[in-house]
Amino acid sequence: MLFAVVGFAWERYGRADSRNLVLFAAYCGFVSVVGYPLADDIGSAHWLHAHILVPLAIPAAVAVGRLYRWGRAASVDGDTLATGAVAVVLVLASLQVAALTVEDAYLDTTSRENELVQFAQPEQEMRAATTAIDEVAGTGDGADIVVYTDAGYDGARPLVDGPDESNHSFALRPACQKGAWYNSIPLPWYHTKADAEVDCETDPAGLVRTAVDSEPPLVIALEDDDSVPHGELQDSYVPRTFDMFQWGHRITFYLHEDRVGDVPGWERAGEEPSR
Repeated sequence: MLFAVVGFAWERYGRADSRNLVLFAAYCGFVSVVGYPLADDIGSAHWLHAHILVPLAIPAAVAVGRLYRWGRAASVDGDTLATGAVAVVLVLASLQVAALTVEDAYLDTTSRENELVQFAQPEQEMRAATTAIDEVAGTGDGADIVVYTDAGYDGARPLVDGPDESNHSFALRPACQKGAWYNSIPLPWYHTKADAEVDCETDPAGLVRTAVDSEPPLVIALEDDDSVPHGELQDSYVPRTFDMFQWGHRITFYLHEDRVGDVPGWERAGEEPSR
């Protein structure tokens, strides 16, 4: 930002023939500094504001180039103080960029403290869960996947029942007709991609009957939902629990024991479920 301001000022007032590309990029960047936060509908999307830096990189490059040429001229003139000052500024700027890049893009990519990350997808490796969805799609006598919840729609829990007319996302067709599409993201995308037949169950006893009578290949439920009949399900299903980061909940996938061998890495019955 500082380099962009200096570069714009030099281009506008320090040159006899200002270059339109530099001025245009500077105007775009400066307007974006105000415009992006105003138009941003995701309050914590710091990564979105990185787009501001794209046009500002052009006037910033002008400033860096100008600073380098000043330093080089000072070196030729034997002005050690000026040469050292320019070198310090350039080195510190480079180190700041390198430190931020290494920390947030390589060493701290999925930390909750990483402000460049917007957690919509799970932070945990979910290859086993998505593989299970792909493997069971189209193989059940009825529904391939049963999504369970006894919760009414409250706008916070990821597996919910009942529509909210104020939520425009209900214009989309949920994979599970009784479930809220938006509040179960990202699961519906995986269901739809696999072309799986999904049904909902909202009653614990009904879920047990469904599990016994129909034996759906996969059952999905909230881990912290006390109404989930975990004991009855584990008679025939092997659970694994994953973090669904968007709403801060953990979701348990119950894979039928007959299908465990189809999903590499899934624990067989009697083994400790992975967390």
